[in-house]
Amino acid sequence: MAYSKRMKNRSDIERAQSAAEGVHFAFMTELGVKKLSIVGITLSLLLFFWSRDWSLLKQSFTFTALVVFAELINTSIEHICDYVQPEKERVIKKAKDIAAGATFTLVCTFLLITVVDIIIILINR
Repeated sequence: MAYSKRMKNRSDIERAQSAAEGVHFAFMTELGVKKLSIVGITLSLLLFFWSRDWSLLKQSFTFTALVVFAELINTSIEHICDYVQPEKERVIKKAKDIAAGATFTLVCTFLLITVVDIIIILINR
């Protein structure tokens, strides 16, 4: 209860600092967040250099942000689950799997759209 009271009346700058600390922590400790960010940014830049299409770059960066967002949520859920129930539990495993499924769905969608974009680029050359 004390934590929520401390968080409730904080300024926007303090909230932004907390959010930045959370993102920094995830990037420093979670390999999945790093990998997805690097792969997404690399694919986005490659698509842009092949196509010279700014809208394609914006689309790719948006999808990269969505994938990283989903991974951050997934990581948060995993940490909460591990805190609430450190022992292996079937219900906790399902919750973690569902959270991971959200990230997986976005990654697959991003890769599918990227492949379609590459095919379109190659056809138009």
